[in-house]
Amino acid sequence: MLKEPEGIAASPAPTPADVRILFVRGNAGGDNDGSSWVNAFTDLQDALAAARSGDQIWVAAGTYTPTDGTDRNASFVLKNHVEVYGGFVGTETSLNQRDIVNNVTILSGAIYNRDTLNNNLRLTNAVFSRNNAGSLGGAIYQNDRVNNNSSLSRDTITTITNSSFSGNSAVSGSAIYSNGFDDNDRINTTIRNSIIWGNGGTALSNNSVATFDAGDTNIIQNGEFGGVNQDPLFVDAINDDLRLQENSPAIDLGNQSNLPTDTRDLDSDGDTSEATPIDLDGATRVVGNNVDAGAFEFATNVAPIIEDQSFSTVENIPLNTIIKIITVH
Repeated sequence: MLKEPEGIAASPAPTPADVRILFVRGNAGGDNDGSSWVNAFTDLQDALAAARSGDQIWVAAGTYTPTDGTDRNASFVLKNHVEVYGGFVGTETSLNQRDIVNNVTILSGAIYNRDTLNNNLRLTNAVFSRNNAGSLGGAIYQNDRVNNNSSLSRDTITTITNSSFSGNSAVSGSAIYSNGFDDNDRINTTIRNSIIWGNGGTALSNNSVATFDAGDTNIIQNGEFGGVNQDPLFVDAINDDLRLQENSPAIDLGNQSNLPTDTRDLDSDGDTSEATPIDLDGATRVVGNNVDAGAFEFATNVAPIIEDQSFSTVENIPLNTIIKIITVH
């Protein structure tokens, strides 16, 4: 499964000189240090671990899982200011050479025995912006494949919390399309405290054996599945800034009981039983009377107040000498 970081502090914006490309190709030989297609990492997790702010990760066509073992809680955790691209054969030298239609790159949550266990996808503090599909599922396409034994129940359960979708497009399901297989292989998607706005056409689509459970803790275009049909007033959606303006109807719209438990201790306070404490920016998650909808919590910027101060010093004091401490409040 793919998760956005629920609490990694935002990294400083990279400079062009800092940008690296890390390569991932499942069958690569060479040194496997990610420095080229020949020496590509074979595991996306290795690339994510090595990536730093400003890097791009190019992933060749294939299916990649977050673990080779049986831990169904394993996930791909993205980093701020690190861009991940798929759709490569494994020879390209520029992004415009990739072909996402014919060179499909899949990040899969199919872990352990897929024929006997339900498949769970959990997304919190995630942003999906300006994705496009030629047919179904512009941002997320869920497809429950046929079972080898149709008597086995293997539903897919997806939970999306405090996430934002904008500028995505597809023929159907510009934000999410869910394609269940039969009554034993359904896809059930729950959406809470989220914003789905400004996507093309119908944002949420499903077939007869897939369901959406949304409701009024979400803002969803056209009021789909009970969402609030009101412009969330993003700061600058065209340029992918899905933070909230100060008069956004998404402020305090959510329900704090929907926040998942902070099992990864994202704020490093030792408390893994509390609700997720921070947003996608690493800022405090609940500010005000209730949690906001969307990936970013709104907080008023208050300018610091510096009291008038005077001080004097002698000539030729040593470098880095502290002259006086100024109180800021």
